Amino acid sequence: MRATMVATIIVACCALLVACGTSKREKQQATKPAQSVADALAALQHDLSTQNYRHLCAEVFSAQARQQAGGAACPTILARESQGIRQPKIEITKIEVTEGGAVARVMTSAQGQARVPETIQLVRENGGYRVSALAAGSR
Repeated sequence: MRATMVATIIVACCALLVACGTSKREKQQATKPAQSVADALAALQHDLSTQNYRHLCAEVFSAQARQQAGGAACPTILARESQGIRQPKIEITKIEVTEGGAVARVMTSAQGQARVPETIQLVRENGGYRVSALAAGSR
């Protein structure tokens, strides 16, 4: 339930960020890609929170990111690398949509860990946005 609430808040915030200073028609057109990016980030947070690494690798990561995370072994590797991470949170601060993808500036945190600025790159793949790369500390 909490993950659903967080995802709803993330989507609403992104819609507000994109909508600032645009006409009603521009708002409707601009919100759709930004909302899709926010949905992908919400799925990332949800899958990390619920430790659903199989879904994360298959549906949230791009093909390239999945390969870089171990290909077929991606879920097993992510489970091993994520041990000890509790209550991960992704707070979107800015979304920039481009022709081929998007860049999301976020603040990430987890229980017992400080907030860290990160940049998440996403690509258009299979009709939606998929996480292609993470860069810690980027601004």
